[in-house]
Amino acid sequence: MRSYLVIRWAAPALLLLYCGLRTAFPEALVINELILYNLIPLAAFVATIAAPTFNNLRAIITISLAIAAWWIGSLLSSYNQYLEPIITEEQYQSFGYLFFYPLVLFALNRINSNRRKLSGSELLDSLFLLFIFFSSFVILIANKGEANLAQFSPQNYTDILYLFFDATFVIWVFRIVIIDGFTTRNVVLASGLSLFLSADLAFIWTSTLNGYAIGEIIDCGWVTGITLISFALWCEDSDAQRENTLHSFTLIASLLISVALLTLLALRSREISTLIAVPAFLALILAIVRITAILQKSHRLNDESYLAHIDELTGLANRRKMIAELSAFGQNEGAFLLLDLDGFKPINDQYGHGTGDQLLQEIAERFTRALPATAVIARLGGDEFGVIVKGNYEETLEGAYALRASLSYPFTISGEKISVGVSIGYVHNDGRGDLLKRADIAMYQAKNSDEGVVQS
Repeated sequence: MRSYLVIRWAAPALLLLYCGLRTAFPEALVINELILYNLIPLAAFVATIAAPTFNNLRAIITISLAIAAWWIGSLLSSYNQYLEPIITEEQYQSFGYLFFYPLVLFALNRINSNRRKLSGSELLDSLFLLFIFFSSFVILIANKGEANLAQFSPQNYTDILYLFFDATFVIWVFRIVIIDGFTTRNVVLASGLSLFLSADLAFIWTSTLNGYAIGEIIDCGWVTGITLISFALWCEDSDAQRENTLHSFTLIASLLISVALLTLLALRSREISTLIAVPAFLALILAIVRITAILQKSHRLNDESYLAHIDELTGLANRRKMIAELSAFGQNEGAFLLLDLDGFKPINDQYGHGTGDQLLQEIAERFTRALPATAVIARLGGDEFGVIVKGNYEETLEGAYALRASLSYPFTISGEKISVGVSIGYVHNDGRGDLLKRADIAMYQAKNSDEGVVQS
C-alpha cells in the first residue's frame, strides 16, 4: 500500500521540487533541467503503468506510450541543449513529442470505458475525425502558399501538426467537462490537457517573437499537464464507467465543415484540391452514416422507454408509469381511482387464460372510452386498474360511476356472453398524500360491501 502511495505521488512531488528550484534559481540549472525535469514524466509513466485496475487497459497502455514518447523527445532536447547533440535536425527531435498527441487522443475515448473491444461507432468516429482533420490540415498548408506538398520540409509539417493537435485538444477539453460531466477524474484530466495546451500555445507564441529556450517557465506547463493526465487515472468516480462516443453536436458541426470545404472547392480549384476533396467527401458520407445511426439509436431508446411504461397485454400504462404519474400529481385538483374486477378469477378458470386475456383487453377499451381524454389509466397487475381523473369533486366522482357503468352489459367472447363487475376505491386529492394506499383501503371496503364505489 505504501509503495502505491509513493508511485502515485512521486510525479507531483518531483514537480513541486522542480518548480521550487525554478523559483529559487531563475537561471536554468543543468541538474534541474536535464535530470529533475525529465524525472517528472518518467515518474508519471510509472504511475500510469501502475494505475488501479478499474481503468480501461487500453487507456493505460496508450497513455503510458504517449508519456514515454514525450519523455524521449524531452530527454533528447535537454541532452542536445546541455551536452553534445545526438540529433542535430530539430524536426526529428519533434517526432517524440508528436507521438504524444495521437496516443492521448486515442486513450481519451477509452479512459472512462471498461469495454475491452473497440465498438463500431468508435472506429467510425476515428475515421470520421481522421478525414475531417486531414482536410483541415491540407487547407492550412494551402493557406501558407505551398501548393506543392513535395516542397514542404519535415519541420513545416511538425509546426502545423502542433497547431492541429492543439485544436483537437480544445475539442476534447470541451467534451470532457461539458458533455461527460464535472467528476473528479474529468476535472483533473481536463486541467492536465488545458495546461499542456496552454504551454504549447505559449511555446508557439514565444518562438514567433523572441525564440524559445529550454528552462523557461513554459516548461512547467508541459510537465504539470502530463502529471495531471497520469494522476487522473488514479481518480475513481462512481459514474465514470460510461460509453464514450463522439457527441452528436461535434458530428453536426463537422458535417457543416465538410459541406463548406466541398463548396469552397467547387468555387475555387487548386492544384492540391483532390487532397482536400477526397477526405472531405468521405467525412461527409461518414457524418451522414453516423448521424443516421445516432437517430436510429435515439428512436430505439425512445421505443424502449415507451415500452417500459406500457402494459403489454392491454396497451395501457403499467404500474411503473402510474406511480410516476401519482408522484407528479402533487396538488393538482382531481382524484385517484383504484379498480378491482369482480368475478374475474372464476371466468379465467372456466374459459382459460386466452379468454381471460381477451376479456382484459376489451375491459381496457371500455374503461378508456368511459374516461375523458385528460385521464390517465393503467393496468397495475392482474385484474387491477388505476385511474387519475382531473377535475373537481363532482366531475371525478362522476367518472368513477361511469367506469362502473361501462361494465353493466356483458362481453361477447368466442360466442360466450361473459359478465364481470368492478369495485372502485375513490380518493379525492385533498393534499394528504398516500393516494394509492387510501384508495386500496376504500376499494376493499367497496368489494366487501357490494357498494361498487367507496370514497376515502
